[in-house]
Amino acid sequence: MTVVLTPRNTMAPVPRVEISFDAADLPAGTDRVTVWRVANGREFKVRDGIDRVVISSVSLVDVEPDLRGLLIYQAECWAGSTSLGRVALGSTSMTWTGGTVIQQPLDPSLAVEVQLNWGTATDLTRTTPGGLVFSSGAVAPDYVGFGPRRSLQGVVLVFEVGEADQETLQATLGTYNTQQLPIWLIRSTDVRWPTVFFCHVPALTETDRSGYGGDIIGYSATVDEVNPPAAALVISLLSYDDLDVSYASYTAMDAAYASYDIRDRDYSLAGAAG
Repeated sequence: MTVVLTPRNTMAPVPRVEISFDAADLPAGTDRVTVWRVANGREFKVRDGIDRVVISSVSLVDVEPDLRGLLIYQAECWAGSTSLGRVALGSTSMTWTGGTVIQQPLDPSLAVEVQLNWGTATDLTRTTPGGLVFSSGAVAPDYVGFGPRRSLQGVVLVFEVGEADQETLQATLGTYNTQQLPIWLIRSTDVRWPTVFFCHVPALTETDRSGYGGDIIGYSATVDEVNPPAAALVISLLSYDDLDVSYASYTAMDAAYASYDIRDRDYSLAGAAG
């Protein structure tokens, strides 16, 4: 087995797991795969690993893993339209020791570390649709409903973010020039909501806590849990422009890496092009 799972517990640019494996690790005839992550009793398709074409090897990055605990990765294999089932790629663990991470799911370069404050998630409400119906002459009603129990609704967030990251936080929901989905991915290790928590943010309130023009800023929002948006879409953390501006020539770039796969996983250069 030549699978490599490398956790990166850093905000440069976002906590992640880098994944690579060879075609030889998969059933014979596999021409595409979808990579799954299983953790804390839930499973998600890895955003960068959906319907990936397999030639000789596959390299991808999971920018949405749980920040702590065991992560199990599996590859769902296909030969044309024929399913070949899932194979285990292996497991690894994140050991994040920082705060809560908020990011824009479709652009993980827009990510900030925040400090949750008192008042966050003091009430967690999940409803089950249905109603009570009294039959004629009945003392007690019957329950009529289809379920299932729904996700979290009306979750209150109260938090602070460092001054250097305040504009990035606002950019996660869009700016005057660049639109974004009003969806956050919140990853946290110390709250009883899901450790991977996608939510709709209808409004974000910014509060100046030090008086007019001060630099002590608090934020609050009331959010509803949602499914991961556009699960197969993601803006790459590392662009070719980032690589180009980091080297004086293509010769120097080629000399710096043992393979193109290693070059394409050099996330230390993410954002170098601005």
